[in-house]
Amino acid sequence: MNPADVQEDLRRLLEEENIGYLCTSDSSGTPHIAPMFFYYSFDTHELFFISDRKTRKVSNLLEVNSLAFTVDIRDRENPFNNRGVLLRGELVKLTDLSMELSEKSRGALRLFSEKYQGFIDAKIPGESLIQVVEKGESAFIRSFQDVLVTVSIYKITYWKGPFSVVFDPEKIITPP
Repeated sequence: MNPADVQEDLRRLLEEENIGYLCTSDSSGTPHIAPMFFYYSFDTHELFFISDRKTRKVSNLLEVNSLAFTVDIRDRENPFNNRGVLLRGELVKLTDLSMELSEKSRGALRLFSEKYQGFIDAKIPGESLIQVVEKGESAFIRSFQDVLVTVSIYKITYWKGPFSVVFDPEKIITPP
């Protein structure tokens, strides 16, 4: 596998795919997997997603702060074309979306909003997610008690078919 091609495909998977699978566990080791919308920042090596604070995934992260997250594409005809990315990381922060947000949290929400505008428009007609959060008065935010979850990624594994490559996120080349 050519390293430049691998890094380009890894970047494409994390930027273009919409759904990833979050795996957490509670303090007894019981795993929990949930499909998630997500945004990955190559600049900060952080994964962001939004969740209701009362979900099992959030309570698990508060008990055991490590997680795994995978994004993949499957080819039913030829499994050697299957490819994906596995991120391993640790919870950095839960940001209550009904509270005043830091510039970093607003920036992450802005990027998340750009990636998922169609979905957000369906839930909140006429407003972007960042507009709703900044108002702080939406039933969408109040009723779901959403939090922005920030995860620091310390290991990335890319695979295609039977081959895999492990990366330190700091060493992924950012194109100009």
